[in-house]
Amino acid sequence: MIRKLTAPVRSGIRWLFPTRAAIVVFLALGLLLPLYILIFSTVMPVVTYRHAPAPADTSRRDPANPPVSTETSPEIKSRIHMVQEDELDKAFLQNRYTLARKDSIYLCLNLSDSVLTMEIKGVVVRSCRLADLWSSRRLDCLDHEQRLRWCSTPFTLKSSLATIPKTRYVIKQAPKDTIEAALQDSKPMPPDTSTVFFTLYFNRNLVIDVEQTEAPFDTDRNMIRSYYRTKNNLMRQQALNALLQFTAPNPTITLHLRMSKADALAIYRGIPVKSQLALTF
Repeated sequence: MIRKLTAPVRSGIRWLFPTRAAIVVFLALGLLLPLYILIFSTVMPVVTYRHAPAPADTSRRDPANPPVSTETSPEIKSRIHMVQEDELDKAFLQNRYTLARKDSIYLCLNLSDSVLTMEIKGVVVRSCRLADLWSSRRLDCLDHEQRLRWCSTPFTLKSSLATIPKTRYVIKQAPKDTIEAALQDSKPMPPDTSTVFFTLYFNRNLVIDVEQTEAPFDTDRNMIRSYYRTKNNLMRQQALNALLQFTAPNPTITLHLRMSKADALAIYRGIPVKSQLALTF
């Protein structure tokens, strides 16, 4: 079959595979890569899964113990729900108190009230009403105890990605004397009209995506595509690093927030690089 190919194609194949050993190595790597992905994406999670054993039924072994009904009345369910809400509220207030003792700006996100606030020393600097809010399905898989442990301490911001710069700079030519300085334009900077999309990466696998509610300008389409392309490349790089280290990738919990452009701009440029977050449900 190779003889029927044209001379340039034959020379290219011979350059890539000068010997039969090179062909064997290429085919082996081509077969091992899908097998490697299959093992670490399907087989390993199944093998390492540990199912919690069901509680033993002691009523059959001890005749003195009558069978106990496993059904819970609506009143008890309501009380359990109230206790769980109180525990989450207590953890949220404790985190806010911990952050209020510091001299840095921090965020407080209340998912039940759909409010994101920026605070310092316990004083609300800006309160943002969320127009829309949704989360990844992994958050619904967490029970109360897992959520309580997850939110027991404030989250710390590790990195961020945005369509706008963190800080705006104005480059001016230094004047030679006071006369030239007086002639320079001293008008303030015009307001930023760029589309505001940003992503905050916190510790403990928390990711917060923020988008403005206003429709983006047509001139910002390429910038938005570049933003999503960079974010997808980061996700692929994390998955690839986990495969190279023979570890399962850590699934993230993503919160998608939509707010006004003014609020999104104030939040992104108002928080420090290593900000912290208090979260409640």
